[in-house]
Amino acid sequence: YDEGVRIGAQALWTGLISPASACPNLRDMEAAGVAPVGYLSLSDAYWGAVNVDKGYEACPDMWASYLFVVIDIELAITNPQSQIEEAIARVRELGQWPVIYTSWGAWQRYVGSWTPVGIALWYANWSGEPAINYTGQLGFTVLVGQQYEGGHDWGGVQVDSNVFDKRLLYQPPLPSPVATPPPPAYTNGPLIKLAGEDAIYFVAGGLRIWIPSAEVFNLLGYDWNR
Repeated sequence: YDEGVRIGAQALWTGLISPASACPNLRDMEAAGVAPVGYLSLSDAYWGAVNVDKGYEACPDMWASYLFVVIDIELAITNPQSQIEEAIARVRELGQWPVIYTSWGAWQRYVGSWTPVGIALWYANWSGEPAINYTGQLGFTVLVGQQYEGGHDWGGVQVDSNVFDKRLLYQPPLPSPVATPPPPAYTNGPLIKLAGEDAIYFVAGGLRIWIPSAEVFNLLGYDWNR
């Protein structure tokens, strides 16, 4: 910021929800000349690629404008390597540059000794000093930036403060994002409700598959109101 580079990071997906303020904040950044970064958390609530799709859907028209898309590792995930690799691949499929955000403690707790190859790190280490002190302890070899201070007052606003390597902030033009395909419609398949049960199932490929909610029912192409 002090050198004239204006960067703002916006949560696209918390692992459970997309903040309602995501799109308005991103558009405010764009209007103010602030380069946007979007970040999304991986969680066990959804699989890796689905977490990315949820982040994409938070503000699709801004996706191509992000300097990079951050995969945030701060929550427990059961299959971390598979989840992270799938999320990285999906970010790339959608035409963006994936970056991992994490701290030493979170990575050791939730991931362990594995490190994805060829991925840049945004390192969280709250030293309080606007300096880089990452020494490769997590196995990442490219550092895009470091968060050196957590929530604190900056001009009357609560912010996290970071320093970045300017050489990594200007990427070549990326291809247009690939539209997320719509969910498959199963409206041609029969619905089943067993006597004495509230559960509703659809049949696909010879399997009886439970539909857990009205929302999922509608996403599958049925009309709950009917």
